[in-house]
Amino acid sequence: TLNASATPVSVSGTETNQLILGYFGRINYDYDEKYLLSVNARYDGASNLGLTNKWGFFPGVSVGWNMHKENFWKIFPDRLFSLKLRASYGVNGNISGLGPYTAQGSYSVGSRYNGAAAVQNTALANADLKWEESKTFDLGFDLGVFNNRINILFDVYRRRTDNLLTSLSLPQSTGFGSILTNLGSLENKGFEIELNANVLPRDAAFQWNIALNAS
Repeated sequence: TLNASATPVSVSGTETNQLILGYFGRINYDYDEKYLLSVNARYDGASNLGLTNKWGFFPGVSVGWNMHKENFWKIFPDRLFSLKLRASYGVNGNISGLGPYTAQGSYSVGSRYNGAAAVQNTALANADLKWEESKTFDLGFDLGVFNNRINILFDVYRRRTDNLLTSLSLPQSTGFGSILTNLGSLENKGFEIELNANVLPRDAAFQWNIALNAS
């Protein structure tokens, strides 16, 4: 890009190239609308990660049980209640905020040393940079009342993220302030609840829905 000046005195430009490649698949299984199973997997690679850790494997599995489809549920009046229990576990990868060449390090030109042109090492390379990994476990249920006029969704979850992409401070004697590395872990846990209610029948010309959620 040419600087916006009447007389061009400095010309600079940048060119970057980044590739993210992934393979993924999923298998769903449904037995008699009672027992549900889903298995999925991803295998992703990114060019801006370290040479030995460009690829990451991220699996996931979820199961569900429609209890209202069982014979013992007939003790309740027809369509009064519906209940689905579910559980899931999965791993996600993340490299957001990682530059195209951070793992390879960077150099800059334009500086001078002892009166001569110089090439300066501006960022340390780290060939061991790898994917952040978030592992999430979730338990929950979906409860429907009055032919699903009222629905309650409840979840309890725990998410742990490892290999956080974090800047590690370095001693001044190294000549660098920091280096990007996989350092530290983070945990989130809690519960979520959602309430939905159709105040009027579904076939009514005028519809009114009330929703509430909290976490």
